[in-house]
Amino acid sequence: MTSKSALEQACESSNATFSEVDLRATAVYPLFAGDGAAAAWHCGSVTRDRGCALDFAGVDTFAFDGDLRITKVDGFFDVSVPEAQMRC
Repeated sequence: MTSKSALEQACESSNATFSEVDLRATAVYPLFAGDGAAAAWHCGSVTRDRGCALDFAGVDTFAFDGDLRITKVDGFFDVSVPEAQMRC
């Protein structure tokens, strides 16, 4: 996301889809080169329409510039898990 309005739109969309949103960092790992980090996370959200419970984990990696601003985020998780869980 590159703007505040894009972030607000994503949050509004999430609020329309989920009655409960629970995303928690479970571990954070700085990269030894000092120019990035990785965060393991868990999702335990519940869909608004059918009450489907999501229970899956992933990892995000972050790249930083010289001023420690995030310049890139990549997310990794098995998409088939939440897809199946949302069809409860």
